Amino acid sequence: MRRHCENLQKFGVPVLICVNKFPTDTAAEYALVQEKCSDFPNVFGCVLGDHSAKGSAGTEDLANAALDIIASGGTYRPLYDHASLTLTEKIETIATEIYRANHVAYSAEALTTLKSLQQDYGHFPVCIAKTQYSFSDDPSKLNAASDHTLSVSQVHLKAGAEFVVVQCGNIMTMPAFLTGMLPLAWQPFFQQQERNSFSYSIASFTTTTATALGPLQFGYNPIESRPTRFTKQKTNPFLPCFPKTRCHYQL
Repeated sequence: MRRHCENLQKFGVPVLICVNKFPTDTAAEYALVQEKCSDFPNVFGCVLGDHSAKGSAGTEDLANAALDIIASGGTYRPLYDHASLTLTEKIETIATEIYRANHVAYSAEALTTLKSLQQDYGHFPVCIAKTQYSFSDDPSKLNAASDHTLSVSQVHLKAGAEFVVVQCGNIMTMPAFLTGMLPLAWQPFFQQQERNSFSYSIASFTTTTATALGPLQFGYNPIESRPTRFTKQKTNPFLPCFPKTRCHYQL
């Protein structure tokens, strides 16, 4: 908790802590938690929330404290200027300032991707994907880990959302269009044909009556930075979820 308060201070935003109240807790426990939290840096206040038992009526103290913290002001500032720093500088700023790492190690694949993205997408902010159990990329390093090495394994561009995802350690991200929407048995593979157009083919079907698909073509508009055309060369009844004129899923 202290580490989180320290990190939020770097954004210029004061912290309001709510301690959830439950029937099995004691008054002594509440007093101890409030005392410790009030000593954390950048903490505006620490209040009890009894919403689990009383609903909205149990959050009146929290609501009043929130109004007070809003009235007190505060000037938000980002951790870095995403327009002036390189992608690697942004990653290293987050690694040292937020995760307290003393070094960032990149895989060969990650370095190659960062280099290829820097010219056209270097002004994008970065989004770190890592374990939620630690300030490092190692879930076994609990609490406020520091002086560790943050290992960057993969980097992915999200052009439509305008940010770059940086995967650290062994972390699985939420599946997207190709892997999440299509059955795994279809085994799709994705290949970049040229800078602004992509295609993939379905390699196999488990259904005996189904035939191989493809190629399925996606048009890519560099101005909108998102897919704008979907065409299917072969009509297939097994793909009712695919839009016929527009792909709403980001590649």
